[in-house]
Amino acid sequence: TSVEFSPVPCSSDIFRQQARVLKALANESRLKDRGSVVPRRVFRWRAHRSHRLRSLHRLLIEPIRHLLPQAVGSLLTVIPNGPLFSLSFAAVRDASGRYLVERYALHYVPAGVVLQLTGRQKALALDRRPTYLLVADPRGLPARPGGKPLPRLPGTRREITRVAALVAGSSTSNLTGTLARDQEV
Repeated sequence: TSVEFSPVPCSSDIFRQQARVLKALANESRLKDRGSVVPRRVFRWRAHRSHRLRSLHRLLIEPIRHLLPQAVGSLLTVIPNGPLFSLSFAAVRDASGRYLVERYALHYVPAGVVLQLTGRQKALALDRRPTYLLVADPRGLPARPGGKPLPRLPGTRREITRVAALVAGSSTSNLTGTLARDQEV
């Protein structure tokens, strides 16, 4: 896994224009979600939506395309900024009309530091040796209604032996018989 960052060269005028497009597309989605009547000006936006989504691809994706994974279905992490938070990158289309989501598995992160923190946590978890607590055949179980004691479960002793063999190399603790109590767990 590699992480690449690349600024997208864009004049502030072009970015402001695209930000208006993003806002209009987001507003259209919100209006549809609420079941509201869509104003006439939104219909004008709709007529050019495909063109606008392609222009967003040219602006945002094309300049960094050489950095992106080539295999279809690869994970692409998007860290949006400013007005890009309101853009569904899945809807962005390339010149041939393919949606970005048809090429990549998209993953959104609110800030790059989130990747650092989760990566660090994952590394710490992988460094730890797994620990298992196996409980079997408890004695002194409460009585069933009517006062009759619950039966023992001797087969569970064989089961935890098999489970312990499956997780060999891990730290296992076994509680059986009178030690298999709530207080010990």
